[in-house]
Amino acid sequence: MSRWRNHLSHFDWGLLVAAILPSFAILPLLQEGLPGIADAPIHLYRASELLRCWQDGVYYPRWAPNLVFGYGYPLFNFSPPLLRYSILFIHFLGPTLEWAIKLVQMGGLLLCSVGMYLLVRDTLGPRSGIVAAAAYVYAPFRLREILLYGGNYPQFLALALFPWILWACRSFLLSARASRLFLLIVAHAGLMLSHNFHALVFTPILAAYAIYSAWVYGTWRRVPYILLAIASSLGLTAFFWLPAFYEQRWIQTSEIYVSDFHWRFLTWDQILSPSLPLDFSSVNPLVPLSIGTAAIVLIPVGLAAWLAKGRLDRAGRWEIPAFLALLLASAFMMVPESSWLWENVPLLALAEFPWRMMGVCSLAAAFLAGAALRVLPEKRSQARLDVLLIAILLVVLIASFSYLYPHKPFVRYGNPSPRHVIKYEQMTQAIGMTTLGEFLPIWVKEQPRSSPMVKNYRARQKVYKLDFGSLPEGAHAEEQGHTAISDTYLFQAGQLFTATFTTFYYPGWTASLDGQEVPIHIQDPLGLIGVTVPSGEHLLEVRFTGTPLRKAANGVSLITLAALTFGLLLTSRRQGREPDAAPQKDAKLSLASAGWIVAAIGVLLAAKAAWIDPHTSLFRMASPPNEVFAATEVENAILEGGIDLLGYSASEGRIRQGENLRVRLYWQARQPLEQDLSPFVLLRSDPVDLTLATSQHRHPGDLVTSAELPTSSWPPGVYVRDEHTIEIPNDAPPGRYNLWAGLEDPISGRRLHILGDSGVDAISLQPIRVIRKESLTTKDIPNGMRATFGDRIEFLGYQLKIDRGGSVIALALYWRGGTPISEAYTISVHLLGDDGHIAAQADGEPMNGLLPTDAWEVGEIVEDRHLIHLPPDLPPGKHTIAIGMYRAQTLERLELAGPEGQVSHNLLALPSVVQLP
Repeated sequence: MSRWRNHLSHFDWGLLVAAILPSFAILPLLQEGLPGIADAPIHLYRASELLRCWQDGVYYPRWAPNLVFGYGYPLFNFSPPLLRYSILFIHFLGPTLEWAIKLVQMGGLLLCSVGMYLLVRDTLGPRSGIVAAAAYVYAPFRLREILLYGGNYPQFLALALFPWILWACRSFLLSARASRLFLLIVAHAGLMLSHNFHALVFTPILAAYAIYSAWVYGTWRRVPYILLAIASSLGLTAFFWLPAFYEQRWIQTSEIYVSDFHWRFLTWDQILSPSLPLDFSSVNPLVPLSIGTAAIVLIPVGLAAWLAKGRLDRAGRWEIPAFLALLLASAFMMVPESSWLWENVPLLALAEFPWRMMGVCSLAAAFLAGAALRVLPEKRSQARLDVLLIAILLVVLIASFSYLYPHKPFVRYGNPSPRHVIKYEQMTQAIGMTTLGEFLPIWVKEQPRSSPMVKNYRARQKVYKLDFGSLPEGAHAEEQGHTAISDTYLFQAGQLFTATFTTFYYPGWTASLDGQEVPIHIQDPLGLIGVTVPSGEHLLEVRFTGTPLRKAANGVSLITLAALTFGLLLTSRRQGREPDAAPQKDAKLSLASAGWIVAAIGVLLAAKAAWIDPHTSLFRMASPPNEVFAATEVENAILEGGIDLLGYSASEGRIRQGENLRVRLYWQARQPLEQDLSPFVLLRSDPVDLTLATSQHRHPGDLVTSAELPTSSWPPGVYVRDEHTIEIPNDAPPGRYNLWAGLEDPISGRRLHILGDSGVDAISLQPIRVIRKESLTTKDIPNGMRATFGDRIEFLGYQLKIDRGGSVIALALYWRGGTPISEAYTISVHLLGDDGHIAAQADGEPMNGLLPTDAWEVGEIVEDRHLIHLPPDLPPGKHTIAIGMYRAQTLERLELAGPEGQVSHNLLALPSVVQLP
């Protein structure tokens, strides 16, 4: 008994608290089915396809035989395997595939919490570790992925490994424990097998952190071991990443995987957005990709604790700036200013979504949030520190409640079979369980939309991979065997022919005729396997085998595994270990403190389950019918076919050249729609017949996150949020434009008409004022002079030149409004001969109506361009340009006060004389 008491007295009860923390996120997952989010069925069907391969004895397949309507697909060669294998291992313990997927997510939440606790505990203390663990688990990015949108479970798994990797790295540098080094190898290998982009990004972060930590703690001699650990994890996972990297040349990634990352940047407003309640009246309510309310509140407090003298020991003082730099760098990588990095760093653009860096950002934000608890010195009583901890913990948890209510019902998929996979592919056109069919072999010239095998799959009949239509008349073929990676047929024919298999060719497929290898002839346009078969009786087998590179990669992984196993056995026999270079903090939470914290979590959990969830609308909302709470402008325009534009929001009514105008439309279907329509938004000026910029999507939705919703999938009576970004050109003419929106048929290009407005095929939203990127100053005006029209409009100067071979005079006038102008005046521009008669003129509103005077801002210097077209019979000689301003309705000129000798009938003569040949 005393032995157990001794163990319990040394146990860190903070680990128990960290294990309990994810309860709020786990509870929504306990219902039947999978969350109704985009990628959830994709990962279910991928796992079911792997299961079919296992049933054939193929335990590490690189080929998915039933995908792409039965043609097969090299998905498993390029998609990281850890998620699928985790799902299947749990599935073999008894749970269904659906529950196995959710149990993996629950385990990922546990990894997030405990890993983050350990990472922060050793430098900032156990209470800070608990706050950081909560902030990391309940980061909006994480909840968004597992409950609300996305469903990128491999990415979620990668993020769960981040804190373990850094903790193992630092712990080894301080203690030289071999177990920590092996943990680092396993965790980093798990990252390599979880998500390609995060492995690419986080590996250099790990190396930089190791070097920084070695500098802080003075343990440079252990850095080579960290680098060796990284190399070992790369060797351990070479069986996956080496073929995947090399064989990109054989897939259509570079040809069809065009998803421009320039559209997927965030703004600082989005990154720093607070957590918002979801609108349950929307199919796709807004969930900002932000660091979250808790982080926004706690990070400044944590930085204040860092700056306060005596609040942190040496480790804490140096760890915080490292994670602050990581926070700022990862946030910078998500905004447009970092586009030059995405354009020039190799492989980075393949990530498509700069906002994926939110995973790294949330790690750094959680660490800094944990430092908030250190705002009080540790000399305070434990009870006071526990009270502060519980208060901060409640802030973190309650701030996340808005994202714990899935707005879509969970979907039950049952026991998926290849029939379900084929049905899903046909319904969504998610070719091969990927977005664009990016892993299609390059020999596939036409992307298929179906196959001859589909009817057999859907009817639960046997599927034959031989195209019997390729057999000559009188020939006979009998299937001798079929597995996930092979097909064997016995042929009898009276002539030479080519047997075609309904399987895409990909390197690794081989053919043997009567036991002798024969060449494969790739059949266009689908890139199918074809084999020449002589007359007579012959046994033909096509089989997917390993290429020399794959075999070499497997060998590297096996050798690395053997070396690591030998190293583990060797170090386990060693007695003792190196002393710590810098003793770690005594970071353990007492049983009493843990009890109070668990009790507080339990009370909040009970209150949420018993009162908040069933009896209140706290942390969620629902817009009334035909309304949108979030819309800043109500529209209620009705389009033909029963589609309403309920309202919209525009980021600016005034925007500079080169900036982006963000527009959010809110559509609603009154009835089910059969046709898929494309939304458009355009910025146009009718007076000059100029469309300045447009935004058009294939489907309505959120292009930043690729959460698109085809109109044929819209449920009636709920609205769809449709995000658009309009890029204003750097050379856009300043002026007043109008914002328009609508829907069109992407095939015919026909736009839907607005009911009640005959012939109108776009909805007028609001005027948008485009201004210069850099405001003009009086120093920018080439020929400065001063005059005043109507006591409130200043004339500041001009510039003129003769253009187009002497047939046109280009005149730029510069004005400034001293007070608000409510009328649209017309500018009078006359070319006068020596006798004072008008030889030519170019009257009109400023910039041909693009920039009317009632759109001028007070104090703004306006450049107004006019073209004076000279008559062909204009006599040569000296001419003068006179300008004025008048009301178009009455032709009444504004009174002019100008330089002495320049005033005539309220016209101002410009000093420059125009000499015409």
